[in-house]
Amino acid sequence: QIFGHLEELGFGGQYDYVHFPLDPQSRMNRGYVFVNFTTPQEYARCKETIVGTQLRDSCSLKRIEVEEAGLQGVVANIAALPLSHGRHAKHLRPANAITWICKDGEMEPYKRPTSLMRGL
Repeated sequence: QIFGHLEELGFGGQYDYVHFPLDPQSRMNRGYVFVNFTTPQEYARCKETIVGTQLRDSCSLKRIEVEEAGLQGVVANIAALPLSHGRHAKHLRPANAITWICKDGEMEPYKRPTSLMRGL
């Protein structure tokens, strides 16, 4: 829903990272999302536009609020994600989050590396 909402508000192609933390028991979104915009100006424009809006077709009556995250940029955010390695990889993967990155101009699910090498 957040992708469609951002698109409707004119922000398609203006972000390159989206991270959805999930509740480990229900595997449902925790009610917030991290979005990295490609420029500080797009972030400011989005903040001004999106605050107080609601996601279309949502069961929630909550209105969107915006706070600046402590980590900025795709590289910093990817570096903060846990590595998944070996036979325990399935326990570290999207059980607690779903992450999307922009690759070749398209948003796609991010697959964590399975070795100690980190990279996009």
